[in-house]
Amino acid sequence: MKKILLALALCLGGLYYGQAQNQRTRIVKISRTTSGNTSQPLQSYFDQNLAPFYHGVASGDPLSDRVILWTRITPDNHGSIQVVWQIATDPQMQNVVNSGTLTTDETKDYTVKVDAIGLQPATTYYYHFSALGKNSLVGRTRTAPTTNVNNLRFAVVSCSNYQSGYFNAYGNIAERNDIDAVIHLGDYIYEYATGEFGYSDELGRGHQPNNEIITLQDYRIRYSYYRLDPKLRRLHQQLPFVTVWDDHEFANDAFKNGAENHQSNEGSWDKRKSNAFKAYFEWMPVRTNTLATNRIYRKISYGNLVDLIMLDTRIEGRDEQAGGGLFRKSTAKKLEARARELARSRTTEQDKLTTLLREFMPYMVNISHNNERNDKALTKSEFEFVIATLVKWVKARKENAEIKTTPEFAKLRGLLLKAQKDNPNQQARTAAERSMLGKTQLAWLKQQLSSSQAQWKLLGNQVMFFPFNGIDIKDTWDGYQDERGEIIDYVMDRNINNVVVLTGDIHTTFAADVPTSQWRYALFGNRYSAMVEFVTPSVTSSNFDEFVDLGIIGDFANFVASGLLDALNPHLKERNLNDHGYMVIDVNSSRVQADWYYMNDIKTNNNRQRYGQGWYVRNNQRYLRKARGAAPNRNLYGASAPTTPLNRRITSNNEPALLVVGNYPNPAKVATNVHYAIAQDSKVQILIYNEQGKLIKQVMNVSQEAGLYNVTFGVNDLKNGYYIYKVISNGHEVSRRLLIQK
Repeated sequence: MKKILLALALCLGGLYYGQAQNQRTRIVKISRTTSGNTSQPLQSYFDQNLAPFYHGVASGDPLSDRVILWTRITPDNHGSIQVVWQIATDPQMQNVVNSGTLTTDETKDYTVKVDAIGLQPATTYYYHFSALGKNSLVGRTRTAPTTNVNNLRFAVVSCSNYQSGYFNAYGNIAERNDIDAVIHLGDYIYEYATGEFGYSDELGRGHQPNNEIITLQDYRIRYSYYRLDPKLRRLHQQLPFVTVWDDHEFANDAFKNGAENHQSNEGSWDKRKSNAFKAYFEWMPVRTNTLATNRIYRKISYGNLVDLIMLDTRIEGRDEQAGGGLFRKSTAKKLEARARELARSRTTEQDKLTTLLREFMPYMVNISHNNERNDKALTKSEFEFVIATLVKWVKARKENAEIKTTPEFAKLRGLLLKAQKDNPNQQARTAAERSMLGKTQLAWLKQQLSSSQAQWKLLGNQVMFFPFNGIDIKDTWDGYQDERGEIIDYVMDRNINNVVVLTGDIHTTFAADVPTSQWRYALFGNRYSAMVEFVTPSVTSSNFDEFVDLGIIGDFANFVASGLLDALNPHLKERNLNDHGYMVIDVNSSRVQADWYYMNDIKTNNNRQRYGQGWYVRNNQRYLRKARGAAPNRNLYGASAPTTPLNRRITSNNEPALLVVGNYPNPAKVATNVHYAIAQDSKVQILIYNEQGKLIKQVMNVSQEAGLYNVTFGVNDLKNGYYIYKVISNGHEVSRRLLIQK
């Protein structure tokens, strides 16, 4: 892992240093930028008119008679806060059907979560909260149906790295009036430090806290920062969510006993995992399991039409994934350097591509050195045929010509399938004792599939289920093939129809049949398919063209990768390796259709999108067909949720002009950071008091422009114990607790 020091992270694009009163204090003004290098308005991050409900409202896990309602209070001072909630059938909150009072405090990070019961099925509701004399935004939600259901629609999303781009997909979904619920398949947040995965100076959307998140306070602040994003806040306000985590809510490539991005010098994995669990259940509108607190796999029924079966393929039972990957990093860098060298040469594009393929393909396939035919390697003449056909395929793809049905393409597929290289850890990856779900969850899944009375069984699954030949990805179900085979056999042996897998994680669009046997499927087609799978693209996280850089010559990376995937995966019907967006799943009694929508741009804040393509599976069939267009729209909801709280003016000079997000690390040893925003130009003070209320230290007293700030100051001069720090601006004070623990 590459951890970036705080000082370095703060030097990255979009940061301006001010003056402080001692050498150990550093003030940083954070200006988020677009690709045009123009500052975004402060209101994008801190809407003072929402105080103290800056993070908006949310709902989730809708059942036929109840739904989870969520908000978060940002108080000025510590202490228990009483919160009133109401749920009604109208956005003006006149026809209230249920209400209640509860309390929150710092042990819950001032989050509020209530299971509103006594509701009617298939009904749109509106809700809000009141605390500290103020109202929250009004949210909109919808309960699940119980009886005959004609149609359902779900928006499916995953992989929303704040550093990689704007959440334009969230903004577009929020404006749709046809969605029953948003299914988020994980990677809702990312754990990396500012400047690491996905960050660019051009965009300047860094993380808070700046460091990689490890402590409970770290995870809480990261969720808080994401939830201040106006498009995510608006989407939560408008539609209920059904969520599961993937790895980045914990750390990259997590499993039950560790993670690739967790090192021994970062403390106990169990402690870090516990921190991530607690922050997730505090900040997400998900129902807590009463039998197992941190268990997230569950079923949500939508009448007789859909059982939505949400799996945990990451933390609950996953054994450590074995090694995999197409290249070592040194090999990838060598190929990249070679590709760039070729790109600068004066040869033709065809010659460049041919040369690069000759150097690239030996990493993919076995080649016979003595030119003798065998069933696991290419002869020299077969290798030349593969190179020539791939070059021809790239040209045909650019001209939108279809060659997949030609004899040449069939021969290419056969040669690549026989000669593809096995990963040295392949046997370990498919060992029978290696589990993705764990015994308890696997047994639960089988029971849900066999007992379901719904016509369609939708599996909310984090990582790719269908076999993926050509690129060895250790983190998918390919690393747990025996357990995948057990699930497929269970479905086929019991003749369970209408199973549809919904997947995120991989930052690409895929539509695929899931074969019972890859060889039989390649020979005899979709009669050997068990179910189908739809994979949603990332909201912002890096795609193939942004993440895998092998030195692109023209469209080499895209076209050749697509060609190899087509050749090696006859069950793969659709792939888009480059576009960000979301997927809409439309369900009726005759078919399930997936439609993909892509953002024109995620590097600027905009609402431009386009329709990509659609695929569907018919009732009691197990294979995909191409759709002619998007499924017809419908008007599910009445009024949208209001953009401002009830009984509140849009602007007011009396509103608090100061938001303190928090401080990290807390406990602090050497230094800590205070992250805050001011809505007006003012003098800002940060003062430290001991528990007896005595002023111990003045951290800063400077005039600042309106904006978002991070202040770093040393604590070596403070003894161990609890302190109170105050941030003061324009006569408004916010107090927080600080623990010094050296």
